[in-house]
Amino acid sequence: MLETLQFVGRQFDLPEDWDEGTEDAPVVELHSGYRIYYSPKSARLSYEETDTERIFSELAKEWREATRLSSSLTDMFLHPAYQRIIGMGPKAVPMILRDLQFTPAHWFWALSAITGEDPVNPEDAGRLKKMTEAWLDWGRERGYI
Repeated sequence: MLETLQFVGRQFDLPEDWDEGTEDAPVVELHSGYRIYYSPKSARLSYEETDTERIFSELAKEWREATRLSSSLTDMFLHPAYQRIIGMGPKAVPMILRDLQFTPAHWFWALSAITGEDPVNPEDAGRLKKMTEAWLDWGRERGYI
């Protein structure tokens, strides 16, 4: 019987009642917003977005599209979609970090606003790659990614 599951670069502990041998695909709901289905018949994993993840994805897309040509950090940070993501609170943190892993963007203000932390070294301020690495390391240390 499986005890852990590796999916999207993360390892998850499975509940004791996880049954990999049934035809009905068991569901594991994860704190990061994923629902993961395991189907032994097809021998593949799939996932479905929760409402929270869907809302985050829509807001992030709206924010990116509206600010992609802007060089103003103020415009980026004060955009209504970005502010709504901040308003999602701590449940947005894993989604922001996951997004940051694949698409570096200026999520740092939101992460600081939500968590009250800033792991970026002052000498790295303004350096997107270094800031991204600092936040991803922070997320790994705390089990978000």
